[in-house]
Amino acid sequence: MPSHPAVKRGQLVAASDPDAVLRVRFDGPRLIDTSGHVLAELAGDGHWYTGDGQLAHGLTETHSRLRDADTIEQDAAWMRETVAIIAEIAEQQPYLTSDDVWERVQAQPGESRMMGNALVRAEHARIISPTPEHRPSRRKENHRRPVRMWRSLRHGNQQ
Repeated sequence: MPSHPAVKRGQLVAASDPDAVLRVRFDGPRLIDTSGHVLAELAGDGHWYTGDGQLAHGLTETHSRLRDADTIEQDAAWMRETVAIIAEIAEQQPYLTSDDVWERVQAQPGESRMMGNALVRAEHARIISPTPEHRPSRRKENHRRPVRMWRSLRHGNQQ
């Protein structure tokens, strides 16, 4: 048993930390993706099957992220909600970081890098403005890497 909290296997990492951001979740005999869809299920015969019943030999990453209409709408809804959360935070405090936003976001985005896009959209909407300052992230998965400080343009009615 390795002492490190994760066993590395190529690009995929088996996470033992229950707070880790996951790409695939184990749910009993099922493997579930971040949107709740069954990727594979272990059957009574000891073989894995895809959600539509095909024999599965393992997991692979697609070469391109196919985005159907539902995924596009989910991403757009997440973006609208997150920019609204940024606006709420900006009204309540003079400075913020992405950590402040992550603490209030209920749903995880399709890709975590969408947070940067949400902050830039809030900047373009004149809600926040970037500063040259950075602070160590409070999020465990960021390992205290520096995150940008954003100045509120709404705190104290600075619009």
